[in-house]
Amino acid sequence: RVGRNQRRLGCLALLLCVRAARMKIAALRRIHRRGRIAGQHDPLPGARWLALLDAADSATTRALLQFVRACGLAPDVLSRLRWQHVRLSDRTLSVHGISGQLLRTIPLSPDAVEALFSLHTRKYGLIFQMSEHEISKALQHTARMAGVDQADVYRAAAHDLLLQGTPQAVVA
Repeated sequence: RVGRNQRRLGCLALLLCVRAARMKIAALRRIHRRGRIAGQHDPLPGARWLALLDAADSATTRALLQFVRACGLAPDVLSRLRWQHVRLSDRTLSVHGISGQLLRTIPLSPDAVEALFSLHTRKYGLIFQMSEHEISKALQHTARMAGVDQADVYRAAAHDLLLQGTPQAVVA
């Protein structure tokens, strides 16, 4: 009986994971059809993006904005990024979870590499040397100063990554 119940729970957990994945894919397809991501509508066109960069109060915040636009990473992930996760030889970034497991590998665009090199920090340890809260505050403050919705920065990142041919599973 114990084995049968464990199998049932395992099957139920698997079904829930599959259903969640299908819902996420369906949501991405709806967004794609509405034109918010696929080439028809850039959520953060050039002038608004430049206004956002001009509103950055430090070189670190500017590099952080460029990196968010290039990679679309959330503040909690950005606060955990280490230089050892960056592979410049094949221009990729390994994103790790809280417990250290590899979640995904993201291609680094030339803009992301430029943002990394513009940081005046040591090239070991944490990349941004900021907590999740500090990163969130910096992004919110800069977006407010530029009159830009912070969510548009992440929408623009998804838009750019999909246009570069990044798989939807990596972007989502």
